[in-house]
Amino acid sequence: MDEIVSAIKSKRDERDLKVYFVDESHFSKEPYVQRGWQRVKAKRKVHQPKRCQSKTIFGALDLQSQRVYWKQAPRGHAGSFIAFLHQLHQSFPDQLLMLILDNCSIHRSKQVKALLAKTPWLEFEPLAPYSPEYNPIERF
Repeated sequence: MDEIVSAIKSKRDERDLKVYFVDESHFSKEPYVQRGWQRVKAKRKVHQPKRCQSKTIFGALDLQSQRVYWKQAPRGHAGSFIAFLHQLHQSFPDQLLMLILDNCSIHRSKQVKALLAKTPWLEFEPLAPYSPEYNPIERF
């Protein structure tokens, strides 16, 4: 966490900076059946929708203003995460966006790395693995 604080301080001196804590949540209507009771040798089928019905919500929390920016997507993948990043950039086109986030595979995908390499308005600061307690948007 000390590395993140020092990165924020150094970037803040260079240009106008917005810092966000970012995370995503996935919601599904599919049943989650782990175990159950049934007669011996009887096969039961758990009925579920024919199509996967799920949503992903990406969120960014600005601790300074206490505002939350979000985007809903049908699925949580690199493309929808990049669309969320562009939405954030449209809200603050003249500022450097520093995102503090976890190590989710979406955040480390080839597409997202390519975007980071070519955009001067975006930087990531990853949190330590398995440390959701450091990300305040987790509670949101």
